[in-house]
Amino acid sequence: ILGQSFPINVGMCGWVLSNQAPLFFGENSQQLMGRDVSWKPGMESSLLTPLMSRGKIVGGLSGLGKEGGGSFTRDDQSMLELFAAHISIAIENAMIFNELKKQQFHLQSILSYTPAVIYIKDLSGKYLLINRRYEELFNISNGAIQGKTDYDIFPKEFADKYTAIDQDVLRSKKPVELEESAPQTDGFHIYLTIKFPLFDAENNVNAVCGISTDITEIRKTEDALRRAQKMDAIGKLTGGIAHDFNNQLGVVLGYLEMIKMAAGSGSDITRMIETANRATLRCTDLTRQLLSFSRKQTAELQDLNLNECLSEMNGLMAHSLTPEINITYDLMADLWIVRTNKGEFQDAVLNLAINARDAMPNGGELDITSRNVVLDDSQSKQLLNAVAGEYVKLTITDNGIGMSKEIVEQIYEPFFTTKPVGKGTGLGMAMVYGYIKRNNGLIEIHSEPGRGTAINIYLPRSVATTINPVLNNDKPAAVVTGNELVLVVDDESDLLELTVAYLRQLGYQTLYTTNPDEALNFIVANHDIKLLLTDLVMPGMNGYLLADKAQAYNPAIKVIFISGLLDKPVVDPAYKKYESKMLLKPFRKDTLAIRIRETLDQGVTHA
Repeated sequence: ILGQSFPINVGMCGWVLSNQAPLFFGENSQQLMGRDVSWKPGMESSLLTPLMSRGKIVGGLSGLGKEGGGSFTRDDQSMLELFAAHISIAIENAMIFNELKKQQFHLQSILSYTPAVIYIKDLSGKYLLINRRYEELFNISNGAIQGKTDYDIFPKEFADKYTAIDQDVLRSKKPVELEESAPQTDGFHIYLTIKFPLFDAENNVNAVCGISTDITEIRKTEDALRRAQKMDAIGKLTGGIAHDFNNQLGVVLGYLEMIKMAAGSGSDITRMIETANRATLRCTDLTRQLLSFSRKQTAELQDLNLNECLSEMNGLMAHSLTPEINITYDLMADLWIVRTNKGEFQDAVLNLAINARDAMPNGGELDITSRNVVLDDSQSKQLLNAVAGEYVKLTITDNGIGMSKEIVEQIYEPFFTTKPVGKGTGLGMAMVYGYIKRNNGLIEIHSEPGRGTAINIYLPRSVATTINPVLNNDKPAAVVTGNELVLVVDDESDLLELTVAYLRQLGYQTLYTTNPDEALNFIVANHDIKLLLTDLVMPGMNGYLLADKAQAYNPAIKVIFISGLLDKPVVDPAYKKYESKMLLKPFRKDTLAIRIRETLDQGVTHA
């Protein structure tokens, strides 16, 4: 009957399984035997007993006919029930073993495939178990770590911290959650760790288990976001202050220039004016740096070969560095084209070179390399979730004094500097950071005290494959005076008066106002106005809208915009035509004269 199946409600087996009770050849046995599929002629009696485990039927044990004939006795029944009890225990043990084996397989799968680091240590801190992720990150196998402690794996300062936390968990018998760092081959990683005690059957603590999840990239992203938010807030603040300050500097510079002309040359007053003028120009330069840092729009973009931009800087770099610094270039041939602003790029490189110079007061090596690189998803994730793709990578390396981690974390903040008072404004790295971000690039710094600094800049590859040549139009020399009628509009009355004074000294006729609506009235009433010289940012009506309305009345009017904001972005496509017509504050009289003359002479043929 091996391999046969019996219905649970039929025959002797069915009766035993249904009633969960043993069956002897007594009551109803003949009736049951007659209906049982296992019954054979000649069987005088039968014994059956259920196999029970945890109160449930797991099978049955039967004796179908006695060897040599005759009927089963009560002793036979007792013996069969004793066998059944032992078999039930064996079956239960086998079921428990299979369940434990399944659980062990599940646990082993979790230990093998979880991205978290898992470990168990005994009361003395010796490792009992580590998972595969631990093995991979710290280059040690589960077998090799048995019996070792944290002092065998990590530097003492880290092992001290880990051990102290383990002991706290063992003493308190409570779990603890914390952030901790661990040294790995690629630097320090930050882990979110939960440690909890393990108990034996008597509820005594016998081990500590730790589960650690790497949150390094999350923390980097959070830090980058906080830095970006802080930089944005500081940028808005400094940009607003610098814009207003820039206007006032323009007035000071302009009137200093006029006073100098009135005083003549060679007098003590002239020398004092020149000193004041130099100080004001330094303030102007600082203001421009603040405005450069605060702006969100990059200047005019060009398709450039960065190797050529670096070559153009050879003289400037040599002049900016000390003779004790040896600068070497390792520039890749066939470097990809980058779309950026040449002046901004060269300013950024010069800032980094000057920082390197200051980090090598006794001289040293400054290396500049360029490479084409392709960042895949994994590499771009390491660079703070940057966009994967093709980049030109510029690396500037020095063997100077280096920087601590704390300094590197603050390096992009405006006005942060490690230089002595008066030796630096603290805006250089902020400007570099702003330039990189405006160009959708990336920047990373690797530095340690006493081991120098390496700065990597990544700029996206341009879709262009060649560089557009710069055309030479061989323009005739500009005439810097004139007598045309110019309308000047500026809501800053002091700057308005200065600009009008400049124009009158240059021979121009002028109309002027601080109100854009009044300016429109002038235009309607005076068809002889040749040029509208207007501030860009004004209450009520901006310069773009004023220019549009002016040219609607008189299409022949030419326009120059003046603004204290560097490269004010043109958001409205309707105003894109005005992008090249900007004059930045503060400006000198000769700069204004040339710009006005060039604008008025556009389309005019000189004999």
